[in-house]
Amino acid sequence: MGGLKVLPKEIEDVINSVNGVDDSTVFSEPNNIVGNIVCAKIFTQLENTKELKLEIKSVCRKNLDKYKVPVKLFFEKLEVTERGKKL
Repeated sequence: MGGLKVLPKEIEDVINSVNGVDDSTVFSEPNNIVGNIVCAKIFTQLENTKELKLEIKSVCRKNLDKYKVPVKLFFEKLEVTERGKKL
């Protein structure tokens, strides 16, 4: 799907609306077939991310165009300093 515009903020807003997601960052990764694919780094405090992954994919499919749905999801713990700054 070369040439289609993807705004990370739009996708992050959809992902961040899912319960259990503390924050997210959307980025692209090179792909030999389509040029770039959409990926997302999800910050959560949940231990079991399997159900969260399914929920995120479902919400994205309902609210985003097909080419905007993240292909890869990476999960990390959100680390915050004492002053509330994200690390």
